[in-house]
Amino acid sequence: MLLENEIRLLSLLPASDAASTTPIKCDIIIAALSDNPDYEALSYVWGSEPRNQSIQLAGCDVSISPTLHSALLRLRLPDRTRTLWIDQLCINQQDLDEKMQQVQLMRHIYTSCSRCIIWMGEIQETIRLEDAHAAFQFLHYMSEVHCTGIENAVVPSVDNVEGMVKAIWSLGYGHNQWWERIWTVQEASLPKDLTMQWGPLTLPWSILDNATWNWTDPEVVNTDELSRALGGVMIHAIWLDGPRNGVDDLYCLIHKWRHRKASDVRDKIYGLLGLCETGILPRTERCDYSLSPAEVFSTLTRELILHDKELKALTPYLREDSSNTTPDMPSWAIDLGSTGQVDVPDLWHQLNGYQKYCASKGLNQIDLELIRSEMGQSSLSLRGVCVDKIIQIEKGYKKSQGWEINFSKTECLIRSWYNVAMREAADGTCEAQSSLGRSEKLYPGERYSCKEAFLRCILGDVIRNHENVPVRDLVDKDLEDAWKMVSLECDGVDWETRRTVYGMMANQNMFVTKLGLIGTGHMDVQVGDEVWILNGGKVPFTIRPRVVEVGFGHTFVGHCYVQGIMFGEAGEKSISGVDLTERTACLW
Repeated sequence: MLLENEIRLLSLLPASDAASTTPIKCDIIIAALSDNPDYEALSYVWGSEPRNQSIQLAGCDVSISPTLHSALLRLRLPDRTRTLWIDQLCINQQDLDEKMQQVQLMRHIYTSCSRCIIWMGEIQETIRLEDAHAAFQFLHYMSEVHCTGIENAVVPSVDNVEGMVKAIWSLGYGHNQWWERIWTVQEASLPKDLTMQWGPLTLPWSILDNATWNWTDPEVVNTDELSRALGGVMIHAIWLDGPRNGVDDLYCLIHKWRHRKASDVRDKIYGLLGLCETGILPRTERCDYSLSPAEVFSTLTRELILHDKELKALTPYLREDSSNTTPDMPSWAIDLGSTGQVDVPDLWHQLNGYQKYCASKGLNQIDLELIRSEMGQSSLSLRGVCVDKIIQIEKGYKKSQGWEINFSKTECLIRSWYNVAMREAADGTCEAQSSLGRSEKLYPGERYSCKEAFLRCILGDVIRNHENVPVRDLVDKDLEDAWKMVSLECDGVDWETRRTVYGMMANQNMFVTKLGLIGTGHMDVQVGDEVWILNGGKVPFTIRPRVVEVGFGHTFVGHCYVQGIMFGEAGEKSISGVDLTERTACLW
């Protein structure tokens, strides 16, 4: 068993004959990280391929994957030993205690290496070496343009542009698995020096990083096909800027990379911990592989709540059908085994807007001791106020891609939602002059009309920018524009207003409660679900009563937006009929 800060290092022995027929021979040495050993780390894809290649390791034959075997052949030097850290060979994968200990050291291992080599695999047989070389030369040119200006950069001579583009395609996301694995995120983010190796070719990551600045410049990338091919590399290199520069917060890390793959689903969080501040998730940071995935994800969610002292962890909830959920998963926990939809606005819309609201203002603080006392259990007990019960649902539409916006379908849906909301909203007897210039029935709370409440609801009471970030409060013109959308007269409506409405409606149902409150929530929200303001929640949540073995409890449905209770109005007792008696909701 290795000591607390010890790691194994691989000594890749030289071979004067560079031919691949020379057997690979390695030794193992044990080093303490505190002694600052000199080594390079390898980032590569394990894959599901059989371990049918053999090397000699400390005098014994060891079977490894073809991908790792080809990497070692390329990395082997002719005249001297090369010291490497490679997880497949330096960690006893069968010893859970050692694996747990070594995974906890990943941050130190990758930040301490002299260089990390990203092994992109061998160049595909259908790609000529000359074309792959031209692809790297073009990336060098793009980098030079960024550093010195286009007038000083030398355009590379390319004999076969079509072949170069094909080579770039083969290197990018969807064609090279390195971009798809969860572990490669921190492996590319933590090292000081990073080099991409593709067969015999190498490219410093700094060149790729510089090249991203010119990807959309038509003077540099002058064909659509080349731009699309580069996109498979550039988009994901740009995404890695966040963790490489330390600007992604914990929620961004978890949800930005949740679509990446892992052989062990628990690594969907363990594989990112090297990028997280130490101590935020003390139990999760143990990397305990004896726990089931459901236990790991439940602990993660509970620890996020305890660290935040609020319920942001329950907000970006990407529900999947039952066939895609992690077995034995509590309804309230973040299920990283279920990828959800990639980059849909509704996830980032909710995360980016969470801090704008303060639904639980005026209520008691979140009971952290109650939450801590249930650590390791399947239930999550939260105190709060049951605002109302849902009595009417109007279906929304589901988007398969984040950039997909069906304008006409969305705008027709707005009209349908409006008709239902006006029919089912509270039949107030009072009337008042609305900001839209007509006498309207008052919405619960009597601050504005039911009509204005609907318009505010589909805007979320804020205007957002193209990144779904709230940028300003509503003004009268925004309400007028929203009414134009309801009236199917969208000419002249500001793009930010339209984008805000689309973000509020994507993957959401509209509902009306017994008191006449209008809201939006998850697409599986049902009649009879309850709207709660939970202590520590900046937004309301919908939960579903259920019978459990120990009596009654609730199934967590998800966050919601309910017009008139987003800014602490319930705590101010401004809505007649809301019982502010605090109760405990036990979520399962």
